[in-house]
Amino acid sequence: MKRNTLKKLLAMALASAMACGILAGCGSSSAPAAESSAPAAEAEAEAEAPAAEAEAAEAEAAEAPEAVEIEEGAGIESWVPFENTVELEIPVYNRDNPDWATPHDNYWTNYVQENFGDKYNINVTYVPIPRGAVLENYALLAADQDLPTILMEYDFPKQAQWVEDGYLQTYDLNEFAKVAPTYYQRMVDLGQLGYTQLNGETYFALAERPYYDTNYSYVTFYRKDWTKQVGYEEYPQTWEEQKDMYTKLKEAGICEYPLGGAMLNGVGSDQNYGYRTYPQDELEWATTGDYAIHALSSDANRKFLQRE
Repeated sequence: MKRNTLKKLLAMALASAMACGILAGCGSSSAPAAESSAPAAEAEAEAEAPAAEAEAAEAEAAEAPEAVEIEEGAGIESWVPFENTVELEIPVYNRDNPDWATPHDNYWTNYVQENFGDKYNINVTYVPIPRGAVLENYALLAADQDLPTILMEYDFPKQAQWVEDGYLQTYDLNEFAKVAPTYYQRMVDLGQLGYTQLNGETYFALAERPYYDTNYSYVTFYRKDWTKQVGYEEYPQTWEEQKDMYTKLKEAGICEYPLGGAMLNGVGSDQNYGYRTYPQDELEWATTGDYAIHALSSDANRKFLQRE
């Protein structure tokens, strides 16, 4: 690379956590807490700890580092390949679905290697981390002195624990701005620089995941040979036409249950996005989005359930 510090950033200093917002967008589970025999006073102190941590985080954010001016020509366009191959290990969630591609070897991991790694003499490999046992798996990797180059996680308390356990190295935020100016500027624009630090030291690079003003995307697969038999050359674009097509499929004896069937429960079963208004109200998203039991207080959910 052009700068001597860049190799250190990629291979060492960027062993920082990628904080993806304060709210966890993907559900995670934690191991049950062990039974405690601590006295009542200690239990009370533990109960107050999250509030104290939040206050400390707010105070630290208020003392955010001053943004640096990005140098002209900074960023990936100025990079040249490393002289010696650099090993870069990235954690990726393993959600244990046998029908999906492996999380560490698939189209996108290969794309990154071919279009980034090969270009700059970087060997990018991925470390699968079970989503429901993040802390435990990182602890095992740390015990084997085999932590990946970068630790990625949504939840700040876990990242703070990594600092406490000595998993993370500090890095120079100014040098980061030279290497990744676009990423750095977004942290500035979102007011995140103060959260890059803990105890006055820089450990974290942050990203923000959008929530209430976004929607999921879907793809519909259908039997075109069936739909043609009931007069639909193309898949219908309105719900009234869809109902007509489904009814004709049943009446023709082609398919008894055109839409299949599923029990409408479990986290993520509230697929009522088509009935919401955008951008969504943040409170509505937080109180009636991604629940296990459908909230009848939601107009969008009532319309969705009526249709189903």
